[in-house]
Amino acid sequence: MKITSFLIFIVLVFLGYWLFQNERFDVSTDVEDIQYNYVSISEAKFKVPVNYFHNREPIEKDFVVDQINLVMLLPSLKGYDESLDGEFNCSGWCNKLNLSIYSYRGGKSIAHRVKCYQIQTGAVVHEGVVCDGYDALMLNEDKSSYSYFFEYEGMYFMIKCSKDGVYSSPSCKVSSDYSGNISYDYSFSKDMFDAWFDVNKKIMSLISGFQLKN
Repeated sequence: MKITSFLIFIVLVFLGYWLFQNERFDVSTDVEDIQYNYVSISEAKFKVPVNYFHNREPIEKDFVVDQINLVMLLPSLKGYDESLDGEFNCSGWCNKLNLSIYSYRGGKSIAHRVKCYQIQTGAVVHEGVVCDGYDALMLNEDKSSYSYFFEYEGMYFMIKCSKDGVYSSPSCKVSSDYSGNISYDYSFSKDMFDAWFDVNKKIMSLISGFQLKN
């Protein structure tokens, strides 16, 4: 009786192992290989899945650029997938988010430009900050949009939103600094603006995940 039970146990172990191997094989054959683009911005190197780029085409490895432009969906920040084609090609913003990662423009960070705006308007005094005409970007309300310069939770932001009724699909654009002479901005539907800071945390995490650490 004991020998029979032992033999049954051995058979079940091998059967379970065989099923596990076959199940694992089936899963692996369903997963497509992920292609990456390797790009350098300023002194930082990034490994970005090809499906995040607008044209979804591989480029030369270790390509040096000033800026990359990516597209993804909210709230997951997933890149393009055929199953999501309708969402990526919908009319208007829908759930799309456009992200640009770039080296400091004019050699100045977003934080520097925000501080210059605050100095110019008398909102905040920043000692030792030298501003020129380029930095003093006055964010006056115009016919189609309104903008803000401000600091929030230790980060500096520039935010510009379309006014309601001007465009059929109004949007907002958030700009801030990442690190190491790199800034970023992202644009998305104004309907989702209330969640902008949660989106910003996800964007920071996404960029960090793309960056190759030394």
